Formats: sequence, C-alpha cells, structure tokens
Amino acid sequence: MTLVLAALVALVSAVGCHAHMSSNEMAKRSYQSYSPYNGTTVQYYFDDVDDIDEDTDEDDKVDDDDRAYKNPRKLPSSECPRNEEQASFMGQSCLRKCSSDEDCKSKKKHCLCDGLCGMSCVKPERECDELPNPEHGVVQMTGRLFNDKATYSCEIGYQLIGRDHRTCHATGSWSGAEPFCKQSVFCKSPRTIDNAINNAFADQQTFDVGSEVEYRCKDGFTMRGFARAKCLAMDISASWFGPDITCEPRTCEAPAVIPNGWHQGDCSDFGCRLFYKCSEGYELTGKSERLCHSDGYWVPKELPTCVLVSAVDCGPPENPYNGNAVFTSTSYNSVVSYECKYGYILSGEPTRRCGADGKWSGTTPTCQEIDCGSPGELHNGWLENTESGTGLGATIIYRCQDGMLLVGNSSTVCLADGQWRYPPPLCLAPCVVPVIQQGHVNITRANNSTPYMPKTDGPILAKHGDKLSVKCNGKYEPTSGNIDLATCNNGTWTYIPKCEPAHCKRLPLIPKNGIVLAPRMGHGAKAKFSCRDGYTLVGNRYTECRFGNWSGETPKCEEVYCTFPGYIEHGKVLLVGSMGVYDYRPYVRKIKNNKQIAFECDREFVIESGPVGATCIGGKWSPGYLPKCVPSIHPKLRLSRSIKNDTNPDVLITEKPNFPQIDSLITSIKTWWTRSKRALSAQNQQVMKAKQTSNKDQTAKNPGVNRGSRGRESGDLSFKDYDIEDGNSTIDGEKGPHKGSKGKGKHGKRKVGPCEPLKNNTNMHIEIVKQGKHANITHSHGTLLKVTCDHGYQPTVVNGTAKCWRTRWKPGKPDCKLKPCLIPYSANGFYSKVEPTYLNVTESTELMDGEVVTITCYPGFNLKGFSRMECIKGDWDVGTAVPECTPAPCELPAITHGQYLLGYRAGLTIANGSFVTFQCDPEFIKTTLVSIECVLGRLVPKVPSCKRDGGLFITGGDILKKSELGTIDLLSGLRGSCGPPETVHGSMVFRNGELLKEAEKSFPDGTEVTFNCIGNIVDEKVTWRIRCEDGNWIGRSLNCTKPIETTNSSVDNTTCMFRNSEPNVVTFISDTMITNELTEFNAGTVLVSRCSDIGKYAMEGSNRRVCSNGEWTGQRPVCFGLNQENDYALEKPPTILFRHQLGPIAQSNEGRLIVYPGTILHMECLWIKRFGTPKWNVSHSFRKYPEGWTTDPGRDPDLEYRLSIYHASRDDSGVFSCITPTRHTHSVEIIVKAVHCPSIPSKRNLIIGSQNTKLNSRVKFSCAKGNNLIGVSEIVCLPSGNWSDPIPSCAVIECEKIDNLTDPNLRIAVLSRQVGGEIMFSCMQGFGLDGPTHSTCLPTGEWEQPFPTCAAVTCPWPGDPPHGYAAVSQSSYRPGEHVSISCEPYYVLDGQPKLICQDNGEWSAPMPICVQACPYPGTVIRGRMSTVKFYYAIGDVITFTCDESLKIKGAPVLRCLKHGKWSNSIPTCVSRNDTQRIS
Repeated sequence: MTLVLAALVALVSAVGCHAHMSSNEMAKRSYQSYSPYNGTTVQYYFDDVDDIDEDTDEDDKVDDDDRAYKNPRKLPSSECPRNEEQASFMGQSCLRKCSSDEDCKSKKKHCLCDGLCGMSCVKPERECDELPNPEHGVVQMTGRLFNDKATYSCEIGYQLIGRDHRTCHATGSWSGAEPFCKQSVFCKSPRTIDNAINNAFADQQTFDVGSEVEYRCKDGFTMRGFARAKCLAMDISASWFGPDITCEPRTCEAPAVIPNGWHQGDCSDFGCRLFYKCSEGYELTGKSERLCHSDGYWVPKELPTCVLVSAVDCGPPENPYNGNAVFTSTSYNSVVSYECKYGYILSGEPTRRCGADGKWSGTTPTCQEIDCGSPGELHNGWLENTESGTGLGATIIYRCQDGMLLVGNSSTVCLADGQWRYPPPLCLAPCVVPVIQQGHVNITRANNSTPYMPKTDGPILAKHGDKLSVKCNGKYEPTSGNIDLATCNNGTWTYIPKCEPAHCKRLPLIPKNGIVLAPRMGHGAKAKFSCRDGYTLVGNRYTECRFGNWSGETPKCEEVYCTFPGYIEHGKVLLVGSMGVYDYRPYVRKIKNNKQIAFECDREFVIESGPVGATCIGGKWSPGYLPKCVPSIHPKLRLSRSIKNDTNPDVLITEKPNFPQIDSLITSIKTWWTRSKRALSAQNQQVMKAKQTSNKDQTAKNPGVNRGSRGRESGDLSFKDYDIEDGNSTIDGEKGPHKGSKGKGKHGKRKVGPCEPLKNNTNMHIEIVKQGKHANITHSHGTLLKVTCDHGYQPTVVNGTAKCWRTRWKPGKPDCKLKPCLIPYSANGFYSKVEPTYLNVTESTELMDGEVVTITCYPGFNLKGFSRMECIKGDWDVGTAVPECTPAPCELPAITHGQYLLGYRAGLTIANGSFVTFQCDPEFIKTTLVSIECVLGRLVPKVPSCKRDGGLFITGGDILKKSELGTIDLLSGLRGSCGPPETVHGSMVFRNGELLKEAEKSFPDGTEVTFNCIGNIVDEKVTWRIRCEDGNWIGRSLNCTKPIETTNSSVDNTTCMFRNSEPNVVTFISDTMITNELTEFNAGTVLVSRCSDIGKYAMEGSNRRVCSNGEWTGQRPVCFGLNQENDYALEKPPTILFRHQLGPIAQSNEGRLIVYPGTILHMECLWIKRFGTPKWNVSHSFRKYPEGWTTDPGRDPDLEYRLSIYHASRDDSGVFSCITPTRHTHSVEIIVKAVHCPSIPSKRNLIIGSQNTKLNSRVKFSCAKGNNLIGVSEIVCLPSGNWSDPIPSCAVIECEKIDNLTDPNLRIAVLSRQVGGEIMFSCMQGFGLDGPTHSTCLPTGEWEQPFPTCAAVTCPWPGDPPHGYAAVSQSSYRPGEHVSISCEPYYVLDGQPKLICQDNGEWSAPMPICVQACPYPGTVIRGRMSTVKFYYAIGDVITFTCDESLKIKGAPVLRCLKHGKWSNSIPTCVSRNDTQRIS
C-alpha cells in the first residue's frame, strides 16, 4: 500500500506542477483552502504576521485643579511629606494633594502616599504599561498597579545601565527612565557637590555615555557656574565632566547692636545663629536668639531690648471678681497669687510674675462660681431635687423607672472642685423572654451560670447579663450565624434566636453510574439526579430537602443498548470492534453506548445517499436511518484546473487535465482497498469517523453529491485524493493539497483549515493557551483558547475552554452570553414574575437579563427590603440586600387610665413573640389578666385596656353596715367571712356570674360580688364590684340613679361655635387651652372648662360640654370671685390659697388640684379673724390634719387659717372644704398622684435641657450649631401626664449654593454649607485674591460678605542679560509662563537657563549672566585630550595625544582665545605610514 500511495503522489506532483511558481516559493507561501458557510472557497496564505495587541487603558486625566484641602485644619502627613518642586525636578508628576479620603473628588480614589508627591488622591486600580524585557536582560514585575515594583537584571557579561528598579506611580507611569544592558563603557554615580543636589536617583549606580545630570543648590544657597554634568567616553572608560558650580550661602545684613547689651557670634551667612545678652543690672525682653533664614532675613525680625531692672515696677495687680490678688511687691520678678471666695473656683493661671517689660505675665484669672453642671443623662430614669441647682453642695437624687435595677449610687453631691462626687448610676431594664416558635428557651444567670426557671404565669423576665439559649423541637434547628448566646443587655437581647427547618447535612445518595446536583442544602432545596451516557434514570429525577432529610427513594441508572438497525438492500452492516470490522447479525442484541457500525454496499454498488456509519448514543443509533445502495458506474479522473481569482490575484485555484492512461491504476487501487478493509486494525475507527464527518460536511455544502468509498457525481467522477493524517491512511472526500508536505517522510500530514472567526464581542476576553498547528494563522487547527467574560456574562462553552479541531470549534463556538439570575429562597413569601403576566416562580427558576420579579409576603409578615427586583447581568439590582419576609411587629396602643410596665410605653414597637404587661390607674382594672403577646402583627388575646372598677382597695363604709359582721370561715385559714352585702336601689347583685340568692348569708374571704344597674342592662352597663377581705366588704358604693349620658347613633354633620368670652374661665380641648376668641368645632367635640384659679374662683355651670346637633350640651360655665375679690365680704365664700414645698402641684383641666406624693401642701382659708374662726372639713378620715392660724413670717396671722398636708400620699386624696362662721363654703378636690410624662426621645442635633419628667417639670430645647429649632423651645409636664407641646426637632440650616459668580476667575471650594461651615476662595492660574480667603455660613443662612475678587498677577519683563537674549520678549508674563535665556555665540550661560513666573509675581531665580568661553571642541578619533569640559574659560589650553602607532596631524595644543574661539582646529590621528605616504 505504501508503494502504491508513493506512486500516486509522484504522479500527481508531476502532472500538477505550476509552471509560473518555483518550488521554493510554494514552500515559503503554502496556503490552505477553507470553505465557509456560503460555499465560497477562500485560500489563506500562511505567512508570518505578528499579532497586534491594542489594549488601551483610558484612565482618568490628572485632576490637580484644586490644591486646597476640604478641611484646612488637617495638616499634610509628616510621615509622607509633599515636595512638588523636588518631584518636578526628578521628573515626577503629582496629583491632587489630600490628607484623607474625603479630600478626593471621586469615591474611586483614596488618599495614599505617592513618593515625593506626598499624600495624593490615587486610583488604586489604575495600571501602568506592560514593561518589555531589555535586550540581554529581564524585568520582573510584582504587578502593574500603584506602588508595584519592576526589577531589572542583565545576563552574565552585561552591565545594567540605569536604575535597577522602577515604581508604578499614581499617574499610571513608571518612575525614571528604562534601563538597558550593555557591555560598553559607562559612568558611575555623579560626584557630590557641597550644598547642592542633582536630579539623578540616589540609588542609581550606572549611567550611559551621553547621559546628563542637572544640579541645583539647596535652599539658602546661591548657585554660581555651570549646572550640568555629562557622561563622556575617553579611550575604553567613561567619566563625568562637570558641573563647575559653587553653592554659596545667602547672607543676611550685619547683625544689629542693642543698647546695654551685646550679641555672641559675628556671622551673617545662612544658618548663622546669634545670641543676645544684657549688661549687669539689665534684663532682656524678647527672644534672645536670632537665625539667618534661607530668604536672607533675620528671624525673628524684632530685636530684643535690655531693660534696667531697678526701674521696673508692674504696679498693683487687678483683683478678680469674687476673688483677691495676694502679693508683697510689684518690682521686677515679683510674684502675685490669686484666691477666690468660698463657692468659687479659680479659672486661669494661679500665679503671675512681674517681667522686665513692666507688665505682669499672662492674664488675670477669673473666679467662677462652682457649678458641677449636668450630672449626666440617666437612661431609663430621672433626676430629682434639681430645683436646688447644681452649685457647691447641691444634691441630686437618681430614680429609675418601675422595674428597673439601679446599679451605682442613688444620689450625688457637687464638690468644691466642681465635680460630682459620684457618676450617674445605671438603670438596667430586664428583658422579656421571647417565645420561640418550634422551640423553647433556657436562661442562664450571669453570675453562677445556674439555669433560671421563671414563673409560668405572666411574662418571663431575664435580668441584665443573663444569657438565652434555644433548644428546637424535632425537625428544627437554631438559625446559623450567631456563635455566642443571646445576652440581655439593658432590656434588649443581643439577638433573638429562631428555630428554622433543619438543613440537610449531606448530599442525597448517588445512584450507581449517576450523579447528583444539589446547589443548596437548606429546607425546601431541591437536588437533581442524572445518569452517565448510556444509562437512563428510573425513578424520580428530583428530591427535596424536608426538615433535614431528602424526600423519596434514590432512583437507579439502568444501562441502555442499541438493537439491530435492519438490513440494507444490496449492502450489509458491519460492527466495528477493537480488532477490526465484523458482520453485524440480529442475534447480537446488546450494543453498548458509543459503539459504532459501518455500512457497506455489495460489489458494483455504491452508497447513493445516507450515512456511511452510525454510533450508539443513549440506546439509539445516530444517525437513525440506513443508506441506499445503487449500481456503480466506471469513474473518470478529474483534475483541478488553474484559474485566476478575479478578486484576489494572489489566490490560485488549480485544475488538473484528464489523463486516460491512469484509469487502470485507479481501478486497481480501489479493488485493492475493498479487499483490505476487513483486515484494518483499531485505526479503522478513526477512518470511519473521518469519513462520516467528511461526508456530512460535503453533503451539507453540495446536496445531491454522493459520499462514500466509491463516490459519484452526476456526469463526472471525482478523484479521491489520498490524504495523510497523523500517519493513518484514510479515503477522504475533502480536497487536499496538491503537493505533499515537504520534510514529512513518506506519509506527510494533510493541512486542515482554520476555524470560523470569532465574533467581536466586547464582553469576551480570549487567551490563547496553546497555539495551533500554524502559529501564523488565526485559530488554526489545534488552537486551544481560554475564554473569560466580563461581570454579568458567562461563557457558552464548558469550563470556558474551546479547541479548534478540523475547522470546527469543540465543544462549540466560544462566546459570552448574559448570566441568568436565580430566585432567592423565601420562607414566608413568594415571588411573581411581572411580565408578560404575574406568574408565580420558584427558587429554581432562572430569569434572564431585564426580567422583573416582585415578592409578596404571607399575612402576618412584613417585607424587609425592596419589593421589586430586576435581573441585571446575572445579579439582582438590590445587590446583597435580598428582600426578606420577617414576622410583623406590633405597635403598642395608648391605654386610657393605664400604663405599660418595664419601660414600655405607647407608640413603641415590640418584636414578634414578645410579651408586655400593663397596669391600670386607681379605680380601674385590666380587661385581661394574662400578659399581652405580639403574634404576627397582632396583640393577643386582646388589645390592652382598662375599665372602671368602682373603687377596689379603697376603704369605705358606703356598703358595709358596721353592725354586720360575718362568721369565721375555717376553710379560709381563720380569716373572717362576710355577711350579705347591703343592697343598692335599682341594682342587681351577681356572684360568679349568677344572680345572688337571698338564702346566701355567708361569703368566704376573697369572695367578689358585682352590682349591675337594672336600667342599663341592655345598654351601656354601669357596674362595680366589692370584695370580702377578712370579714369586711372592701369597695366604694355607686348608685343607679345618676343619669347616663347617651350618644345619638345617627351621623351628626353640624358644627358648634365656641365664644371664649367668659372672664376667669379657661377651656381645654384635650390638653390644649383655647385662646382664640371665636372657634368652630365639629360635632362630638368635648370641651372641659375650669376657673383660672380654683382657690380664688368658684364655677357655676357644666365643666364638660359636648357639641351635638349644633348646640353645646349642659350649662355655660361661669366663674365668680370669692371674698378676696370682694374686699373679704362676709357674704362671700372664702378664698383658698395654696403653698407647697418638696414637690409640685398643679390644677387639672377638670378643676382638681393634683399633688405629687411627698409634697408638703399648705391650704390657707382667707377669713378675717375678728369675725370668728372658720373650720376645715375633709371627705375622708385617713388621718388628722393640723390646722390653725398661720404663724409663718411674712404671712398674715389675722387673715389666713391654714390646713397642712405633710408628705402627701395617695390616701390623702379627697375633698377639702373651708366653712366660714357665716356658713359659706368653698371646696377643693385634691388628687395625690405621681404624674410623670413620657420620657423624651433623643433626636438628631437636639439638645435636651433636662430629662426630668415629673409633674410641672419644664424642659428647654436647643439645637446644635448649624441647626434651627422646629417647634417650641420649652415644654411643661401637665397634670394629665402629657407634655404641653410636641417634642421639637432640629433642622439643618444651610447656606444657599453659589452657582453664578460675578468674577469668572474666582473659584470656590465648599467645605460645608451648614452654619459655621466655610467656603475657600482661590483664583484661576495667573490671578491672585484681592480680599478674604474664606467666607463663613452665618446663622441667618447667608454667606459672610464681601466676597473677594481676582486680579491678574504678572511678572515684569526681566530684561536681556549682557551678551544674551530671551527666546520670547513681552511686556509682562502670567504665572506659569517662562523665559528661556540664551547667550550670543562664544558666550556661556552662568545660572539658571529658564526663569518661571511664580504666583507671587516674582521670577523663580535671578537673571543669569553670559560669560565669554569656548565650547567643547569635539572628540579626537583614536586619541585623547588633556581636559574635557562643556565650556572652557578664556586662556584654557587643551593638549591632544594619539594612541601608539599613530601620529598626530595638526596642532597638538589648542588655546581658548579672548573672543571665544579656539586657536586652531582639532587635530586628527593617522598612522605613521599614512604620514609618510602623504609626505
């Protein structure tokens, strides 16, 4: 076979040689045919073409337009100082300076250290360019980001010229110049000049020939001479030539002499220090040391003076207010000390000294009253006794809310040092133990870790510091994420533990020959089973995690087989095995996955249509149809012919002429091939695959053309070239190259075309992992690519890798597509897809880019986060803040006649599962006896409320007949039982819900009976209860004869007009006093009225009126004056005056006197003593009250008859009446009650003057600087327990934005627009400020005026130096503009060649001068010169010498003449033979 193939190749080569192209050219420019989808054949020339990588990085431009810090009080870093001048000198550009991140404009930038540029605004992700390796060297980079390093090194035998490392600067450029590797001569570090620096890097040790270094003098020194040095080569070495400078120190003026003194030192150069001293008897005033500064001036500028000590007299010092100055003398060096009176403390220096200038040192201190100020805030409590002030000796008492634990001292005293003796204590609240759904809690005490078992009734409370652990029920587990136990911290748990359905701890069982995919392991998560190729899944494909276990049974993977495909007419089916091909018979029932069969036609038959073979895939043959065999026709041989391509003359298409003489050869080859097919080895599998692939491609491109071992076209037979692929012979239908590959031996490899070009996708980045067969062809056969996608995209190929194999991408053409979004898990809600219709979706659903979902929470759960999410490039637009449905909290409603315990109050929100308790005011009882629990947004068992109780626990004899005592009830523990209660007219008596029977005579201790008024049983019930306690009925009797107010059930839309015209009558709606003269109110409005002073006036009429049907109910109230208003007339009721101590009192809206417990109250009944003595009558007999004519100093003992209540308590409540001898009476109802208003919540920028919430307490408010108070500045705690006005708030005052400036050159940097904030002014480059540098935002919301203006700054024309000129001359220069100074021929510049106009209108350096000199004459070839310089002074001489065997031609000595010319031209070095030949 090898011999036949060789003959065929030789024949084809001989016939198809190109006459117009040589074999060398064909070898150099081999080409490959490739057929795209449109069927057009294109030839690719495999020329070497370099790849071009155009990876441009458009970084932000340098934004150094604002050099002012946002906060000018922040100084630049001392650890990373900024030296822009030195950075510019070293060739480094600087960005915006900063002291912290907030000084940078962009959030992407950070304040980092950038070398000589100091702290600068740097974008850390900005990259520097990729650095190439130097020739004969290598560069190693730690990265390309800010502050990354690049280190250079050279090969052995080469020297690194330049700096061995470079740094990536903030501007995206590498520091310094790129070094290189050389074997030639070089210079080492330039020499050091005293008091001068150069612009070479200190760590650079090597410099190339021709390198230049510039020098300049340090601050305080002036440069003279030539400032540059150059590396020049001489013979086989190189050295620096230059600079020729001296740095002379600046000088200050001669030091001045002071009268009666002298100075040590007699220098005046920069850095010189002088010390002044005085003669004996004189004292130096001022600074004794002066320094010659770098600017040529002495610092300080003021000279010290010598003062005669004996003549110094400071005079008597001033006494501070409330203090004294203590001294014995006022002469020089005398000392005065200060002291303050008792109760005052000294503020300032305690002593002062008389100085030589005749003045006392420092300032006079002040004596400030000792005031300890606020003792601090007491959370969950209040301060008492604040009325005594906060001065020396004042005492403050600390109180905690009910149920709170006071930790610390309960009181404190203001000491003489102005400090309180003890700090405020802590009022630590207990925590309500939450109810854990699907679990229970255990409490551990903080001190001894003993389990705490609370009571079963009421809410469970835990002390501060106790820890809470949770134990979940079966199938549940604690929520992960919290390692420590929940701790009670002042009424709040550090976190609320929860029990959630248990997670699955391990993957589901994996079926044999299968896999399982489980992206999540939580409750409700699903896993998917799959089988390997050739196996099918039997069972459920999905399983779900349910409470820690996977649902269902594990499925099985059963192997599938392919059956006999059928018979082929005039053909047969061959089974491809490991040893060859065999006839396939129907009795072979099980053909495993990936096994192959081949189709063959009988002799003289060929395949007309259909595949040449099939593969068993998943139990089915692919392709699934059989070929058709038809009789064959003797083939002809057709060779390609050459034609020119019209579009591309370089691309050639070949044609071969017919040669009848080789027909017999073709027939014999095909006959041999048919007979040898059965003996093929395992390589036949590759043959069949290649044939199948080739035929599919050719069939797709040219329908109707037969493909197979004996292919046929209509009319002509196509000759099948024998292609050689990796040493295996195949019969392929593709057109191969016409010339065998050179140098491949007998079996050359056939060339395969490149793969389809990839789309230009900006979101896809391609990395070539392995080059293909032809490195100069894009995506040639064998190319391996690694595909990475931008954020939000994912590759279309597995693992992001693709390979070009025989013109096709495997496993597919690589590309990047948008990444989908996964629905997050929601335990208490569900998601819905918005478009096109609202459709519920599960967590396994994938949503594409732009699709929107909404979440809906189940009843009792609130949404935390956004309700709408949009998929944007594989991520939800809400980021990590995925919405969550959390149990709804409960808001505590207000309780009429009651209040919450343990620090809770109306309006607060409590978490789900929390308990609260409450209590009712006296004479009221709770509507429920159990604690209130928050369950999914609802309070259960009911909303807390209080109802009237009829006076439980208030002693009274209205019901009990004192003569009726019950019998002793032995079952009650020897406590007395009660007899029958006294009946009340119009009422019915119930016991345990049943009507009381007349036969019941004995009622045990603890029995309760209820009275119901008969007339109100079907309407609103008027009820009260009494209780038997130790033989007595406890409770206050009501009666059923009082008319009951009824309300009209019909809707009343009328209004009532209220005229506020009655004198001495004040009217309230709720807690607000009506001050308008005429007001309109809606129907149902309730108004309450009383007299302005209940002790001086008495009311007639109704104190409570309701607007109904356009009229006010009741009688209009009128207040009339008592005897004090009528000159103490005997026919008028007496006036009662109130005086109190140790506590507050107040008049309620209903006309009662509210007294705080513990208060001492004096009530003085006004009556003229000579007309008799009045008497006091009290409605109860709780205790006897002292009464009598007043004896207090300042009071009238003939007019005021007093009754005193000392340290009032709750039982002192009642009606107190003063009865005059003329039988006129005036009564006052007193209620002793601890009234406290709600605690004041802290608000942003609100300063609260006091945290006292007691009755009559006044709290003042103010705002922090820059804020305006919204609301009243002072509120008062009213008798109702409410504040007189709402709590105010503070709004930030900001000055307006400044958009339009009249001066276009003025720029503004806004530091803050709040009150006290500032704006900084600056001008455009070339302009200077004329006016203030900043403006402050005033409390009025306006900027401080006036604003500055910008005036143009210019530098005058510096003039031309003698024998020199400026490159550009103009009358004036703007800051930043420069002037370059040059010299006339034969003159050299001495000084700085460039002058820059600075912002202060001064030039950066003095004008240089032009001196006469000769330039460098040039280099002698193969010779040496005595001295090498940039320039040579007049009269300098240079001597030239030549190398050995050479002779100098020309003048060996050159002299610099006075006009700057050399005396002769430079000589040359020639060989001695040339010299003799010339001579």
